[in-house]
Amino acid sequence: MQAHLVGATYPSLNRAAARVWAPIAAAFVVALLIMSLAVPAKAVVVEVGYRDFAYGTETSHPVSAPTGQKPESKLWYTPDKIWWGVLYNKTSGKFEIYQFDRATQSWSTTGIPIDTRKPSASDTLWDGSALHVVSHLKDTTSNADQRIIYQRFTYDSGSKTYTPATSAITLTNRKVEAAVFDKDSLGRLWLTFTDVQGPGREVYIMHTTSGYDTWTSPYVLPHPGASNLDLDDISTLVANRANNQIGVLWSNQNDATLYYATHADSADDQTWDVTELCNETFCPDDHLNIKDLEADASGRVFAAVKTSKNDAPNKKPTDPLIVMYTITKGGTPQADFSRDTVWTVADDVTRAIILLDKSNGDAYIVGAAPCCSGGTIYMKKTTYSNPSFSSGLGTPFIKSSTDVNINNVTSTKQTLNNSSDLLVEAGDDHTYYYLHNFIDLGEATPTPTPTPTPTPTPTPTPADITNLGEVGKATATTAGATLSITTTKKVNAGSRLLLGIGYSGVAGITVQVKDSADNTYAVDVRKDNGTGTGTTGAIASSELSKDLPSGSTITVTLSSSVTYRLAVGYAYSGLSGKDGTAAATATSTAPSSGTIQISGSPALIFGVTVYNNSGAHTAGAGLTELAELQAGTAKSLAVDERIVSTTGMYGDSGTLTSSVAWTDSVAGYK
Repeated sequence: MQAHLVGATYPSLNRAAARVWAPIAAAFVVALLIMSLAVPAKAVVVEVGYRDFAYGTETSHPVSAPTGQKPESKLWYTPDKIWWGVLYNKTSGKFEIYQFDRATQSWSTTGIPIDTRKPSASDTLWDGSALHVVSHLKDTTSNADQRIIYQRFTYDSGSKTYTPATSAITLTNRKVEAAVFDKDSLGRLWLTFTDVQGPGREVYIMHTTSGYDTWTSPYVLPHPGASNLDLDDISTLVANRANNQIGVLWSNQNDATLYYATHADSADDQTWDVTELCNETFCPDDHLNIKDLEADASGRVFAAVKTSKNDAPNKKPTDPLIVMYTITKGGTPQADFSRDTVWTVADDVTRAIILLDKSNGDAYIVGAAPCCSGGTIYMKKTTYSNPSFSSGLGTPFIKSSTDVNINNVTSTKQTLNNSSDLLVEAGDDHTYYYLHNFIDLGEATPTPTPTPTPTPTPTPTPADITNLGEVGKATATTAGATLSITTTKKVNAGSRLLLGIGYSGVAGITVQVKDSADNTYAVDVRKDNGTGTGTTGAIASSELSKDLPSGSTITVTLSSSVTYRLAVGYAYSGLSGKDGTAAATATSTAPSSGTIQISGSPALIFGVTVYNNSGAHTAGAGLTELAELQAGTAKSLAVDERIVSTTGMYGDSGTLTSSVAWTDSVAGYK
C-alpha cells in the first residue's frame, strides 16, 4: 500500500503574467518530488532480510542509532494489517511516520513529523484507536533542547493518514538514555526513565492525571533500590493488563540487583511491590526489553535482559549473557518468575528484544552479534509456555555483506498474531542504512471443537492447487559454493517445495539442494548460457516427507565456487508430480523458455529467469511474477507462475528493460 502525504504546500502563483510559468514549473517539480517520496521502491534483498534506505552518508550522518535505545519501540501495526514506524528522513532532516509496504518490503514517508531534533529517540504506543509518541534527547548529546515531549495522533484507516490530535506537550526538561511508556487499565499513560538529580541516578515515574495532556511531575519510585544507580543503568515499563498493574523493570549495577516493581492501577502513587529478579555480582546490565502477553489469563509478562557476566574478570564462556524472564504473577508482594538462558557469554550477543506471537504460542528473541558495534542480527524462537533454547547463535535474521555492523533492533510493544506477522528494524551506523526482516507467522493451530464424532479434514485433490506462499529467499555477492535460505514459515509434510535458483560462473556447474529436516530434493531442470558471462538457472523441488519448521535452513550447494548466487522458495499444496520441463538461453529483451506439453489438469507452470544486470523483469501474458531478486547490480532472478485448468502447450516468458544474456527455465507440475 502507498502512504499519503498530508498538508503539502505549493508555491504561490500571484506573479506578473510575464513570470507565470516559473511558479507553475516549481509546483510541478515539488509535486514530482512528493510523489517520489510517497511511492515505495522495491527493497534491496541482502543475504538475509532487506536493505531499506539511508539515514545518513559517510560525510554527513546527522543521526546515530536511530533504531536504538533497547527498551523503546519504534514500530507498531494497525488493525488494517499495516505496519508503521518512526524513522529518520535525511532529506527533510526529521523523524517522520513511515508506512511499510508488505508487497515491496519497503518504507515510504507520510511526511508527518515526529521530532526535528536530530539526536532524539522515540517510544511509540498504538492503543487500538490512536498513536501515542514520547520522544526525548539522548543523554549523550550537547543539544540545549532537553524536553521530553508527548504527542498523540488519530488515524484514518480509509485514507491511511495520521492527524495530530494535540500539539507537542513538554513533560519535563531532562536528557535521558531511554524513556518508555504504556497505558494502564484505567486509561492513564505511565512513563519511566532514569536521571541524575542530586547525589546519584534514580528511577523516575510520571503518569497522566486527566485525559492524556495533564501529567504528574516526575517522582522517584519509592524503593531504596531505585536510587544510587550506576550512570549506565536504565528503566523500562510495561502495562500488565491481566493483573491491572504497571510493571517497572530496572537495573542497579551498584547493588548488583535487577528489580521488578508492580503498581496496582487502583493504588496510590507511593504503593509498589518490588521483587529482586537477580542479586549477584555481574548479574544486572542496562539492556532491558519487556513485553506484556495481551489477553493472557495468567497475566504473564516476558523480558529479554542482558547480564554483565561478559565483564567479569573470571568470565566463563558458558555463563548466561542474554536471559529470558517469565514473570507469572506481579506483586502481592513478590512476583513469581523463572529465567532461561538464551545466549551465553561465548555467543557475544547484545541489545536483544523480545516479541510474543499469541496465535502460535511463540516467543522470539532477536539480538546483534558481536558486541558491541554489531554485525549480524540473530533470532531464536521458543514456545513461551515451556521455554527452551538451543546452544549457539541461532538463526541469522538480518545479514548483509555490505552492512557489516547491523545493530540496535526494534519492533513493536504489541503482541503479534497471524494477522500482524512479525517485523524487525535495525540500522548500521557505518553505512548509515536501515535494514529489516519480515516473517509471515502463518496459521495457528485451531482449538478443536468438541463434538462426539469429529469431521475428518478432507485430503486435498489435484484440483486444489494452492500457492502457500514464499518460504524464504537469499542472495550472495561474494565468492562461494553455498547459499543458505532461512525459512520464514512452516511447511507441512506432503506439501511440495519449489526453488528458483540462479548463479554465475562458467558452464557445467551443477547444483544440489538439501534442508535441515532431511527432505530429499531433485533438480528438475538446469540451464546455463555456456559463456563467460555466467548465467545459470535451475528449478529444484521436493515433496516434503517431513515438516519443515519456520527457521529451518535450505542449503543450495554448487559444484564450484561462483560470485553471485540467488534462490527463492515457494510451497504448494495439491501437486503430485512433475509434468515436463524446458529451458532456453539467449541475449535479448524477451526471455522465453520454450514450451512443455501439460498432460494433466489442473497444473502449475513454474518459470525461472536468470539474467545479467539488475534491470526490471515483467512476466509474460498469462503469468504472474512471484519474485524478483537482485544480487548486487550484476545478476537477477525472476520467478513466474501460472495455474492452468486445461492440458496443452505452456511455457515461461517475459520482458527485460535492456538486452542482456539470460536463461529461462520452466517446469510443469500436476
